[in-house]
Amino acid sequence: MVSIDDIRRVAELLRSEFGRVMAVLPPDARATADAARFLNLNQQLCYRVHAGVRHRGDPATVVGVFPGVEGLRHFIAAASAREFDRELLAGATAAVDQFEALIRKGGGSQRRLVAIVESLIEPPTSTPAAMLKVRRAMFESYAALRGCRADAFTSVQILNWDPQAADRLVKIAAIAKIGVVRDAHSMPLVSRHRLNPEEVRTGAAVTDDAWSNTRIFTRFSSNPAPPVVARRNGQSVLVIFDPDRTRREPIDVVSGPFTAVGIAHPRASETGVLNTSFAVSTPSRWLVADFFVHRSLATLIPTAGVYSIGTEGIMAGRLGSRWYDLLPGTVDIKLLGRGLGQAECEQYPRQSELAGALFEVGGWSPDEFIGYRCQVEYPIGLAQYVVSFEDSSEDPSMTGSGDQ
Repeated sequence: MVSIDDIRRVAELLRSEFGRVMAVLPPDARATADAARFLNLNQQLCYRVHAGVRHRGDPATVVGVFPGVEGLRHFIAAASAREFDRELLAGATAAVDQFEALIRKGGGSQRRLVAIVESLIEPPTSTPAAMLKVRRAMFESYAALRGCRADAFTSVQILNWDPQAADRLVKIAAIAKIGVVRDAHSMPLVSRHRLNPEEVRTGAAVTDDAWSNTRIFTRFSSNPAPPVVARRNGQSVLVIFDPDRTRREPIDVVSGPFTAVGIAHPRASETGVLNTSFAVSTPSRWLVADFFVHRSLATLIPTAGVYSIGTEGIMAGRLGSRWYDLLPGTVDIKLLGRGLGQAECEQYPRQSELAGALFEVGGWSPDEFIGYRCQVEYPIGLAQYVVSFEDSSEDPSMTGSGDQ
């Protein structure tokens, strides 16, 4: 029987050896897409190696983050073709050999090894299947309480450089509540959006018409669209949608575009990260959140977690800083690649079209952006889902010398 200590030892060896390999990539090939081009590899493979090197948490869990043995050997072969140092690659090869031996000892497949890890380090109630059951029960209870439910809560956010300020970014976003069904006693649908600093400073008026006549709302929401009430709330605006309760067919409510400017790049912020977060206020079967970053920002790598808002409100720092509010379970990020080719979404067939409309608002080409997706079945209502972007070019783990 494989032990948790054996798994942790091999996992740390994988992180260390592949961290050393990644550290000698040229500076212009440190981002996932650039590394894939430099090594002539599949982008998803490079993303998983990158994610494994940067993995945080119990070291044993990295065995499910790295690609399998064949993928790791393919990565080493590509590095060898680029004439990486033989001794460096010998260390990575030895680590993969031990990983392969561990998999054989653990039942013959990476999936079985991951299942062993979950059984050894997580209580039975925290396995993915058990947590899905808990979240589904929460969804049903929350939907009964609020008197409404949605097939999906989706969002699209696009990050690009702010042309007006160095080391600052601009964001364009939209939020969609898809397939909403309401009971006679249901609460209205509410979205909260932070105002730009300039809007706060000038006290710009917030009007119902301004929020009900946007090109995104009128193009993507159901027809007839629900009444809209918009109210300033400090540095934010509350947008309240109150569809007809007697309407039985499901409706879509899509709000946006929202634009935020002057966002600090992680290297220029006090926390060293750029966090974006959202709470699923409408009970929803699915959460699908897409993020697109300009290719010149490709060193910004996202990780995610779900947190209780607790007594401290919105999470502002690194994900590990609020460990006491971290809820059980993992929140995975999927690499979509460049452009909108992989942005189709079963839960919302118009997700890719919505992203394209936001790119039109910014006047940007989707092919210049790299996409990521956070997707959760039965997201926890009113918990804080946080996606944190960290600059991998300044991450010590990318040099093979950092502790995680």
